[in-house]
Amino acid sequence: MNDEHAHDHELVQQAEEPKESVSHQSKKVPDNKKNKKRQWLIAIGGVVVFLLLLTGYVYSSSPVSSGVRMITSVLPYPALVVDGTYITVKDYLVEYDGLLTSSDQEGVTDADPAELHETIRSSFIHRIVVKNFADEKSIVADEEQVDALYGDVKSSKESEEAFAKQIEETFGWTPEKFRDRIVKSIVLASQVTTYILEDDEIQADKKAMADAAHERLDQGELFAQVAKDVHDSLDIEYLESDLGYRSRDEMPEVWSVEDDVLEGDGYSRVIELPESYTIFRVSDRVEGPEGTQYHLFAVIIPKVTFDEFVSELQESVKVRHFLRV
Repeated sequence: MNDEHAHDHELVQQAEEPKESVSHQSKKVPDNKKNKKRQWLIAIGGVVVFLLLLTGYVYSSSPVSSGVRMITSVLPYPALVVDGTYITVKDYLVEYDGLLTSSDQEGVTDADPAELHETIRSSFIHRIVVKNFADEKSIVADEEQVDALYGDVKSSKESEEAFAKQIEETFGWTPEKFRDRIVKSIVLASQVTTYILEDDEIQADKKAMADAAHERLDQGELFAQVAKDVHDSLDIEYLESDLGYRSRDEMPEVWSVEDDVLEGDGYSRVIELPESYTIFRVSDRVEGPEGTQYHLFAVIIPKVTFDEFVSELQESVKVRHFLRV
């Protein structure tokens, strides 16, 4: 009996030993997880501290320093943000180097750094405002026009190699970068200009001014007085009511001056020209060897221009500057 009891006791001990071992291992597993989590947190904290130090260095140093150039060539630090559009320091420096190289080529060796930076910022803001407006109106730079203009610029040099050399010397860029940054921007601006000049909503105030001038003429006011009042109110020096003597052939086709105006004593309707709303009147006619010469006068209301419209948009733009300049 004693032997059987001892045997049973030994079996019980053997059965209990693995349970103790499993319990001991289960305590180690959470400890290992905690250690790994702690190591990860330490590593992440180190990276965050390192990035904060780099950020402090980038934004407290001159953006053109070698250290900032090296860091920002890898990390996309913002130089400025225009209505949510980020311009990286790397892209900013591309513009800076191009402008500086161009200034040197033009013999401007003492360019004021502050003025250079202000020019770059203004250029970026202008382009982004135009691009955002173009996106809003679904205006996309016509690649055929881009290629055509780019081809015209290239053809001004005797070879592609000479053209590439000039771009490198003038801007420090490749021809491809010149095409995308300069040529494409010019084409897009041209298309936006056309949209602005042809948009009834944008030009509504100028059209209303022309209609009001025409109403004054209908009420019997003198043409010269109405023209003077309108032109003075616009405060534009180049506006001239007296257009001089012209034959029919010398009048641009877009003027569309009616025959009854040319041959009568009245004035035209409000004629929409590409860049203005205009009312014509003939004050005198002279017969000559080349036909009749008509002395034309006009009330001219220039349309809202590209520069005026973009300047107005820029007034409401939100800009954040980050660089120390």
